[in-house]
Amino acid sequence: PPFENVLFPKPGGFEILTQTLGQYFEVVYDVTIAYPNGDIRTPSFMEFARGDVPVVHLHVSRVPFNQVTNTTENENQAIEWLYNSYKEKDDRLEHFYQTGKLANTPSQEYRLSYKRTFPTVCFYLSFCLPLLLTARGRGIWWRLSILYAVGGTLVSSIFL
Repeated sequence: PPFENVLFPKPGGFEILTQTLGQYFEVVYDVTIAYPNGDIRTPSFMEFARGDVPVVHLHVSRVPFNQVTNTTENENQAIEWLYNSYKEKDDRLEHFYQTGKLANTPSQEYRLSYKRTFPTVCFYLSFCLPLLLTARGRGIWWRLSILYAVGGTLVSSIFL
């Protein structure tokens, strides 16, 4: 496989996005997220809420959109940029899993305290618990889940 630490990019959707919505963008933010201890699995919301994930490493690049879009000279520029970006992510994550640091990334530590996360957790629970603890709420929860799944599928099939 061409990549060891990232999934293979989806060039078709990316190219459609750059062609149809490109006029609305000035920049693209290329984000790489790495979790400690070589864990390539994405932690769940509850793992974050419990504090099981004390550190998250981020690498963020701000790329001018004209470097990402196709040009008359190079009709494959968007796809080439996407593949190169994923190759850089793969190399960056490989370096991280070997050394514990993202390659060529200035380090800045920012800790979230319980004082800052507690209101968010309370808001989330105040919405979810009433839905999950009552029979009527569970019915609403499942209807919304099905509605979002079907609606998302329809929207993506229409526009993509």
